[in-house]
Amino acid sequence: MGWLLFVVLAVGIGGAVGTQTLGSYEKGTGESGRADTVLHDAGIDDAATETILVTAPKDRTIHAPIVKDAIAQIEAAARRSGKVSVVREPQISSDRGTALIQLQLKGDVEEAGDAVTPISAALDHARATHLGVGIEQTGDGSIMKAYDDTMKSDFQQAELFSVPITFAILFLAFGALVAAGIPVLLGLTAVAAGMGLIAIPSHLLPVEESSASVILLIGLAVGVDYALFYLRREREERAAGREAEAALEAAAATSGRAILVSGFTVMASVAGMFAAGNKWYSSYALAIMIVVAIAMAGSVTVLPALLSKLGDRVERGRLPFVKRREIRAGEAGRLWSALLERVLRRPLVSAVAAVAVLVALAAPVTGLDLREQGMKSLPQDMAAVKTFEKAQEAFPGGSRPAMVVVQARDVTAPPVQDAIAKLREAADDARDIAAPTGVDISRDKTVARIA
Repeated sequence: MGWLLFVVLAVGIGGAVGTQTLGSYEKGTGESGRADTVLHDAGIDDAATETILVTAPKDRTIHAPIVKDAIAQIEAAARRSGKVSVVREPQISSDRGTALIQLQLKGDVEEAGDAVTPISAALDHARATHLGVGIEQTGDGSIMKAYDDTMKSDFQQAELFSVPITFAILFLAFGALVAAGIPVLLGLTAVAAGMGLIAIPSHLLPVEESSASVILLIGLAVGVDYALFYLRREREERAAGREAEAALEAAAATSGRAILVSGFTVMASVAGMFAAGNKWYSSYALAIMIVVAIAMAGSVTVLPALLSKLGDRVERGRLPFVKRREIRAGEAGRLWSALLERVLRRPLVSAVAAVAVLVALAAPVTGLDLREQGMKSLPQDMAAVKTFEKAQEAFPGGSRPAMVVVQARDVTAPPVQDAIAKLREAADDARDIAAPTGVDISRDKTVARIA
């Protein structure tokens, strides 16, 4: 009862306090992270850029009347949408067959996925009224929407299947419904409490939005793992002939200590993520430490109390085709001794057989496609990704330009403007850098952002 009360209070407190999540400007590190913070503090939050790629019909250039009219319609619709702060001058490819229109979106970067909806509708209209003109969309907003949809789908699948698969495995392993349900129940209550309690420190250290999914997956794993320590040890002691109370005491003295060592080891290891100096890593470390601590506390308090209360009823709900089998003391030891004897008799054959089994178990891993999170981790047949690659080929770096942030007492002062002009000249002379496509200045004139 006390454990359930704790979980309910944790969830209630979390709901009342609310969880503070990281802003997009807080996720960077080093110089890039400092630049994002400067832009946010200066009120220049519309750093998300949407890119429109306009391709002329075959045997015509971007200066054809139908193409120029399409570009004008797109620019006008973008300004009317209320979601765009700046419409850049179109960039023209060297063969004059493609134009790149950059739109600076209003609002926070995290809202870019929603901001592109009216722009996409305007592009659909432009396509319908300018047949033959290629009009494609990519950029921070459309890519972010595609990326978020992919990540949410992946996490939802993990969340959907993790609990029933875990329960099914435990049911088959224990052969009893109650025994299988105890680890899952402990894991789920630890997850619920963790999701509630993380709201309190989040006001000092905001957490990443997907930390809830991390709490679920890690909390369920360690909750089940720690419960298995107890249940297995308690079963072994009962099979050896001990009474229920004596078996629990033996499990507490052995498995309970192992749980404490394991829990503190996990928390100490993930605490190293705080040293990375990245708020994204720190928020995940905080989430993991909280749910592991809760699962550990539940395993050494409520779990033995529950087992003591249930007694032999923990074996209820047995599978009909699984016979109740008591493991006599020494049977397990004789089994391993027999196996070891055969391994030592034929070490080479045993080693080859073991390697073959391990390779078979590891076979699914060979199909994993490991990539850094970003463009390459998205499905390459996605429209926004295809357009991005096409834009990169026609305008290297143009679809996602580098941002230079300048901070001064007055960025409009002649010395600063001269420095920006020199940057433009240097970019023109450089082989792999294009000239700045635009300069945005904060209202107080202390910050300039150069694309």
